[in-house]
Amino acid sequence: MPHSTDPTATRAALRIEALEDRVTPVTVRFDYSLDTSGMFAAADHRAALDRAAAAVTARMTDSLQAITPDGGNTWTARVFNAVTNMVQEVGSPAVGQDEVVIYIVGGRLGSGALGIASGGAYSASGDSAWLNTIRHRGQTGEDAGTDYATWGGMIAFNTAVNWDWTAGKPSSTQYDFDSVALHELMHVFGFGLENPSFTRYASSGTFTGPETAAVYGKAVPMQGGAGADHFAAGVRYAGQDAVMAPAIAPGVRKQMTELEYAGLRDVGWGKGPQSASPPPVAPPPVAAVGTSAVTPLPASVTPFVVGSGTGAAPGVTAFTQGGTTVYSGGGSGGGFTGGQRVASADLTGDGTLDYSVGAGPGGGPRVQVIDGSTG
Repeated sequence: MPHSTDPTATRAALRIEALEDRVTPVTVRFDYSLDTSGMFAAADHRAALDRAAAAVTARMTDSLQAITPDGGNTWTARVFNAVTNMVQEVGSPAVGQDEVVIYIVGGRLGSGALGIASGGAYSASGDSAWLNTIRHRGQTGEDAGTDYATWGGMIAFNTAVNWDWTAGKPSSTQYDFDSVALHELMHVFGFGLENPSFTRYASSGTFTGPETAAVYGKAVPMQGGAGADHFAAGVRYAGQDAVMAPAIAPGVRKQMTELEYAGLRDVGWGKGPQSASPPPVAPPPVAAVGTSAVTPLPASVTPFVVGSGTGAAPGVTAFTQGGTTVYSGGGSGGGFTGGQRVASADLTGDGTLDYSVGAGPGGGPRVQVIDGSTG
């Protein structure tokens, strides 16, 4: 505590100093428990993923609350597995402070893609603070669509590809695994996949994020129309095609550049908790079947809504056109396992699609309408 330099002073002088934001490096934990291909049993294959994660997160700082189940606070992580084309569930995983968990699988991808990323969804039961922790990890801008936060997601890699797993340049017949991993990790961290913090800057065929535009010198051209989540083919920076271009050729190696790091800043990484008072968060109601994560979508972006099949517990899952899970939760209720019938429409008039689900033949009559904004 500083004191006056006046020798006759007998009172201490107090001073208030501004403290820096409590932000720390973001870490990635890869989970291979859902992989049945053996693709990542080799140490050098896992090392390649670790290199890519270190590169993507090299400048990422944030303040993400830990997800630690206890007592009545439970949750189920849900991810879309592009190898099996099914939603997979993990019961109540723990996610550390400032940590993002990404499930990794290998297999033949029917689309011929090198890799496919999907964001993480969930269902949860517990008090409102617990539900909010899972939903936005303590980031006040998540609900406002200005500061992306996530518990994690999944990436599937194609086992039919001739991969180069080294840290050097691949041969002309090999695809560079590090480059593809960088691309898919960027998706998990909110680049595209209908993330509202990203789509608010996607306008008229360009990405207008202020950080990205400042680095590029202008708005960056994007590939495709509504729902676009890649820079356009031909976008280059620092002498290489953009990591977030829609494709990569054999023999090409890419590295993170200022353009990619700017994109991460635009979707909110590195901001820490925002100082503005957040809007009140209305958590999903806690029901016997649990409540579910919802990423609100404009009504113009139609997700694919599917119900559970015969023999499975009642449930409904919605995906964007890009394959991102935006809702996964209970179906028409009860113990009926004869399948679910689903439909979607903006029933509440708030601009977000809602989901209607009913029991299949032999069940009910029982119909549930799920608010797409709150779950």
